[in-house]
Amino acid sequence: MTEAARGVVCLHATDPATVYLSSWVRMAEPSFEHIECELYEERQLIRMLAMRRTMFIVAVDEAPTLHAAASLDVARNERRRNEQLAAMLGVEDPAAWLRDAEAATIEILEERGEATAQELSRAVPALARKVRVNVG
Repeated sequence: MTEAARGVVCLHATDPATVYLSSWVRMAEPSFEHIECELYEERQLIRMLAMRRTMFIVAVDEAPTLHAAASLDVARNERRRNEQLAAMLGVEDPAAWLRDAEAATIEILEERGEATAQELSRAVPALARKVRVNVG
């Protein structure tokens, strides 16, 4: 699968199934096990948001290029959006609140090595807060 991704720079993924479909059509001997092994065990590939908040699958060593070319703007926009959501929660200083939540999340990940979103939200209460948008 890594070679399939390299062959087209990265694989575009509109939803979870697209990762598998995009890989299958580019592999000589496709298998779910092989794809999952490269993504989750060998970690030769990573999923990352790039242009227009779209998910891409890219070889680990090529991720910095995609990050610089397309992800930094997405990250800036997402940070602004997250600060706006924090303000909707009544947080006085959304930027500081977000930095604190990030630091707590990184600390948990450093302790555990990895964690699911559910595990993180249990360990870092800020991640479990819910915002109601478009009410009414």
